[in-house]
Amino acid sequence: MNDMAKNLILWLIIAAVLVTVMNNFSSPNEPQTLNYSDFIQQVKDGKVERVAVDGYVITGKRNDGDSFKTIRPAIQDNGLIGELSKASSLISRASGHNYWLRASRSW
Repeated sequence: MNDMAKNLILWLIIAAVLVTVMNNFSSPNEPQTLNYSDFIQQVKDGKVERVAVDGYVITGKRNDGDSFKTIRPAIQDNGLIGELSKASSLISRASGHNYWLRASRSW
């Protein structure tokens, strides 16, 4: 084989390795999207380890280690905190992303 063919094969192998590495690092694990009814059922079944509530968006982790995300309906659900407490789930408020809105309210 001549030197040009060897260099081409070497560069193709390097490019394939780089593409593989970039694909592994560039695609973070997206949490599974649940509908709200399935989320409530998993809470009642004791499968939810912890949740973070940020407005209508609820993210969390199940006992099996999988992450999830759900959207709370725009209705008042007074029983949600009670269900989470009964299931011994860790509840936290997600840090708000809107710093300027929070800052303007403090005036």
